[in-house]
Amino acid sequence: MTARFLRDTFSKQQHIDAIRKDGAPVVRKLRHRKTVAAITALLLLFSFATGATGHSGPAAVSGATPDTGGSREEADTTAPLTLRVGAYDNPPKISTDASGDVSGFWPDLLNSIASAEGWQLQYVPGSWQESIDRLKAGEVDLMPDVAYTPDRARGMDFCEASVLLSWTRLYVRRGVDWFQSIEDLEGRTVAVLRGSVNLEGPAGLREIADAFQLTVHYLELENYDAVFRAIESGQADAGISNRNFGDLNAGRFAISQTSFVFQPVSLKFAVSRQRVDSALIRARLDAELADLKRDPNSLYYDLLGQYFETEIAEREVRVWPDWVTRTLQILALLLVFLFGAVVYTRVQIKRRTRELRETVVALGERERRYLEIFNSPTDAIFIHEANTGKILEINDPALEMFGVTRESMIGRTVETFSSGEPPYSVVEAMAHIQRARQEGPQVFDWRSRHSDGHLFWTEVALQVTHILDQECILAVARDVDARRTANAALAAEQERLAVTLRSIGDAVITTDIEGRIGLLNRVAEELTGWTAAEAHGLPLHEVFTIVDGASDRPRTDPVRRVLADNDIIALPSDTFLYTKDGRRRQIADSGAPIRDAESRIIGVVLVFRDITEQARQEAEVLKVRKLESVGVLAGGIAHDFNNILAGILGNLELSLIELGPEGPATPLLREAEGAVHRAEKLTKQLLTFARGGEPIKEAASLADIIRESAGFVLRGSNVACRYDLPDELWLVHSDPGQISQVVQNLVLNARHAMPDGGIIDITCRNLTGPDAPRLPGLDPTDCVVMTIRDNGVGIPSKIIERIFDPYFSTKQDGGGLGLAVTHSIIVKHGGQILVDSHPGQGTTFTVYLPALRQAAPSDSKDPTPVKGNFHGRALVMDDEESVRTTTSRMLGRMGFTVVSVASGADAVAVVQEASKSHQGFEVIVLDLTVPGGVGGLETSRRILEISPQAKIIVASGYSNDRVMANYAEYGFSGVLCKPFVMKDLYRVMESIGL
Repeated sequence: MTARFLRDTFSKQQHIDAIRKDGAPVVRKLRHRKTVAAITALLLLFSFATGATGHSGPAAVSGATPDTGGSREEADTTAPLTLRVGAYDNPPKISTDASGDVSGFWPDLLNSIASAEGWQLQYVPGSWQESIDRLKAGEVDLMPDVAYTPDRARGMDFCEASVLLSWTRLYVRRGVDWFQSIEDLEGRTVAVLRGSVNLEGPAGLREIADAFQLTVHYLELENYDAVFRAIESGQADAGISNRNFGDLNAGRFAISQTSFVFQPVSLKFAVSRQRVDSALIRARLDAELADLKRDPNSLYYDLLGQYFETEIAEREVRVWPDWVTRTLQILALLLVFLFGAVVYTRVQIKRRTRELRETVVALGERERRYLEIFNSPTDAIFIHEANTGKILEINDPALEMFGVTRESMIGRTVETFSSGEPPYSVVEAMAHIQRARQEGPQVFDWRSRHSDGHLFWTEVALQVTHILDQECILAVARDVDARRTANAALAAEQERLAVTLRSIGDAVITTDIEGRIGLLNRVAEELTGWTAAEAHGLPLHEVFTIVDGASDRPRTDPVRRVLADNDIIALPSDTFLYTKDGRRRQIADSGAPIRDAESRIIGVVLVFRDITEQARQEAEVLKVRKLESVGVLAGGIAHDFNNILAGILGNLELSLIELGPEGPATPLLREAEGAVHRAEKLTKQLLTFARGGEPIKEAASLADIIRESAGFVLRGSNVACRYDLPDELWLVHSDPGQISQVVQNLVLNARHAMPDGGIIDITCRNLTGPDAPRLPGLDPTDCVVMTIRDNGVGIPSKIIERIFDPYFSTKQDGGGLGLAVTHSIIVKHGGQILVDSHPGQGTTFTVYLPALRQAAPSDSKDPTPVKGNFHGRALVMDDEESVRTTTSRMLGRMGFTVVSVASGADAVAVVQEASKSHQGFEVIVLDLTVPGGVGGLETSRRILEISPQAKIIVASGYSNDRVMANYAEYGFSGVLCKPFVMKDLYRVMESIGL
């Protein structure tokens, strides 16, 4: 009993010497013990003398203890047991300093037990999670301070005895009052110890948050110091810690504890299952803890008082029986009075002097280190008085940055090194300081002043700190003038780039080398249907979906092509883009690599434009060109055919004249004449198809044109025409072929507007000059108005103004030229066309055409008189012999003496010869077109040079030629369209005054 008593006494005395100044009651107890420690030798002598122990002295010193019902005697006779103990940093329970020394409640308790058991301990430092992992892997044998949970019990062995009862508390940054209940953690970041039971264990924070269906973000750190620093710095909104660490250390940080306390846990020793003697180790630990807990004066309660609970520390700790205490007190008093206060005082003075000397040296070293640290950063550091803002200290970089001395700055305010102009005056500076005191750290830009007067920008960080119980403001200033200048230049450059990109008419998309979108300009947003914000960071193919126009198969990613070719690429011309809303656009695109200053590819830029309309117009132009080519072919065929018809028709007419109306072959000739007239109509249709340029106007019956053209368009359809065409309708001065084209286009549009069938109303009326509407482009004269009305779907108001635009069409297969050509023809005739339409109510087109105040004559089938009253000579030039012969016969029948030639050169020669002999020609008929020779136009010019008074008539199968439409401008007196009959010749002769 005495040996254990002495062992406990020495162990406690060693622990008492290491106790800090925390806990005044404890300190008073310990000081009392240090007083009696001096007489320990007397106690030892007393123990031997009284024979209070049953063991010899050496046995007591060796650390033997009484049998507790286990294997203590066996342990004394075997080799010492070595245990590897996991050590981590969690003061005051356990902590590891830089040198590897381990201290705290658990190490002190475990060291005492190990000493009693004869164990050797090896502490293995690491983080909490590392220590737990090592215990499970068998890399350490023992872990103190492990909270028991059923889940952990499956991976390690726990002692039965509980050493401590702890719980978890929530902490927040000082001065912050946002937390009122557990629901305030929604969306917050909470700092936690990685792998701790506070987070992962039963009734831990994760389980509680899940029960309340809260979204909490966890910042897992390696120790509780890091947790509290994260709360203080604002890196986390809150943090959790066990109450032992928090009660002792929270005051070192700018944090506050909340009322949220949860998860009481039992803290025990845990033993690795990898040890075969795990059960024995746990049994000895449980036995030692049971002994310590039974004795209220044991080291266990002393450690509780020292490290944790004040109420426990205030107990009177007894390390021996009362009679021994009283004896020691008496002996102590005797010693004090016998050996005197002098010796004690000298010892105390020497000790205190030594301590003061060591303290002064330590303080000097600490001050030197502090100054080195304080002056080592490149940033300026100021320490201000919190209430007044006065400077208490300033480091060397600040003196250099502002060009001042330390003596000139101590006691001054921020006004000394500020620009002084709001918002950079002392008033705003004090406001920043107050916000730092109330809200926490502040960071802002400040306009500073150098001692030479020049201004520059600094970035200032403010934080509240306490120095010698005085509240101070720590200010760190960094010169950012160059950075701001560079940032301003960069911002200006970026703004210019943004303006440039917005102004570019083409769409622009940039990506990184992985094909993720970085930028879209305004045009790209419009073409793709994606906004820049929506598209940012998306893979290119999600936004820029391109396919082959023919097969609709996806095109190769242009980013990959650029990276593979390391050069500019272009997409095929038939590439189509699918927009976000599913529309299909044809685009022209090119891609190029984006390179950095070292010519490394860092991305790709795509530039593309919508060529849907352009491609459609090009297709229409191609179509028009094809039509023009076909028109040229049709015009050539019509010309040649008209030449043939001219010979046939002329000869038929002459034959009818010769045979008379009662001749036996007259019916056959009339039938042949009808066939020729039908062929003539065919050639007119070909010429109408091929026609371009100015109309060849004549007096024409609009009613006849309407009936013929509308009937042709509606033949075989489910749409019918209803005509209102008065008999007295005036003739219109027009080109019948072109006006027929107008009627056909308008009737065809009406037919398309009524897919289910219907009636088209066509009405014509005469309007006198005063009654004619005043319309732009309409000649103020008499006119005929034609209205074509349908009851179809109508035209929406938003597009009605565009229906006459070239290439505009609402039909999927429409060319967009019909109404444009219609409008052009009407305008060239000096007329006007109007449209009125309402969706669902049909459409009405109104056409105004200049008119001649005379009704259409009735058709006469009487043959032309066989003889005329003309006389004189006539010259005929035509490369077609049949036409030349027939025309000559007609002119001869009319009374002329005819000379015919096959070329323009021959005609000029004949005129020259006739001029010499003063035998001119009354009329000259010239073929306009002579393949491979001089045509009528050049021939006419030469003849008029010889005989300016000559009356020349131009004739051609190309009735759409500009010369035929404006013959007078080219020096001709009249015009004949092939094929023609004698009646046409009579009319022309009369028109030129013969």
